[in-house]
Amino acid sequence: MITFHSTKIIQTRPNAADMQGVFTIRGVSKAETLNLTFSGQGTGSGEVKGIMAFDRKEYGMNSGIPFIKIADRVEVTVDLKVRRSGGLHWSLSNSEPGFPNFSGTISR
Repeated sequence: MITFHSTKIIQTRPNAADMQGVFTIRGVSKAETLNLTFSGQGTGSGEVKGIMAFDRKEYGMNSGIPFIKIADRVEVTVDLKVRRSGGLHWSLSNSEPGFPNFSGTISR
C-alpha cells in the first residue's frame, strides 16, 4: 500500500503550495513534500497539479525487474480536474503570509 498523509500546507505563490506530509511505501514512512499548483480558482472548475520526487532505495525498493533499468529517483505526479457541483465551496485563503488555511462558505 502507498499512502501520503499531509501534515502542513504552505502557500508559496497565489496559485501554488507545498504540501508537507508522511509518504509510506512498503511499510517505510518518510517526510516528503508534494509541490502543488492550482488553476481556475473562483470559476467553479479548475485543476490541481502536483509533483513529488523520492529515492526508491530509501523505501526498500532495491531490486529491479530483470532486463529493465529503473532509476533511483522516482517522480509521483498528481493531476486532478475539479468541478463544483453545489453545496460546500472550499477555497485556499491566506490569512497570514506563509500560513494558508482552508475556509468554506455554503453556496447553492
